[in-house]
Amino acid sequence: MAAEIITKEDLNEFRERLLDDIKSLLGKPGEEPKKWLKSAELHQH
Repeated sequence: MAAEIITKEDLNEFRERLLDDIKSLLGKPGEEPKKWLKSAELHQH
């Protein structure tokens, strides 16, 4: 297996992508979480 060199730039790019992924998973800022679910929504999860 060949060794790969990882630069600070590579790590920075990875960090940016990871942060973007986390932000998209958490939802948009200011979006209120639902307090109540409809019965149809329960069956989707």
